[in-house]
Amino acid sequence: MAAGFLLTAVRNWTGIPTLNGAPLFLLFLFWLLARLFILLGDADFLVATASFDLLFLAVLAAAIAVPVIRTRQWHNMAIVAKIVLLLASNLVFFLGVAGKLEQGVYWGLYSGLYIIIALIYTLSRRVLPFFIEKGVGYAVELRNSKRVDIASLVLFAALMTRVALPMLFQQHYDMWSALSQWLWLSALLIYFISYFPILTRRRVDGQDG
Repeated sequence: MAAGFLLTAVRNWTGIPTLNGAPLFLLFLFWLLARLFILLGDADFLVATASFDLLFLAVLAAAIAVPVIRTRQWHNMAIVAKIVLLLASNLVFFLGVAGKLEQGVYWGLYSGLYIIIALIYTLSRRVLPFFIEKGVGYAVELRNSKRVDIASLVLFAALMTRVALPMLFQQHYDMWSALSQWLWLSALLIYFISYFPILTRRRVDGQDG
């Protein structure tokens, strides 16, 4: 689902067609074969599972990167970077399953989870204003608030500090926990400062809400 959404979004942002027809089916086939080999539950199929799964992410990253680079929309390379990082997380996971990397499964699963969360943050920032513009019933151009962007980054940093850093430096668990709490409070304070004036003033269009 995320892959289809990304391909559609990049096409709309760049104006350049992304994968369709046979190439899109091939991408889907890579995804499907990786899942089918997993269902077989046999260690002999681990290499095939890993190969198709990593190939799926590599082709997806390339399919997104090409139109972004051609139109020089460098700010959208952040999305490509997240797909590449997700590929690296999957590689670490499979190395852990194969017994080649100690705690690889643990690192792969958690890093993959947080990369997906980061991807959702990024897409929400880009897509929500677009849907609001189309749904209000009158012409309006919305821009992302820098203050809200900062709050979102601080919130994500709090999440990473609370969970990811203790995995790498367990001896400083109490410090990471305390730092995470301060980051959470800081993010919520920025959100409050940003939204309180909006929620306590009349709407500029005179409508309810």
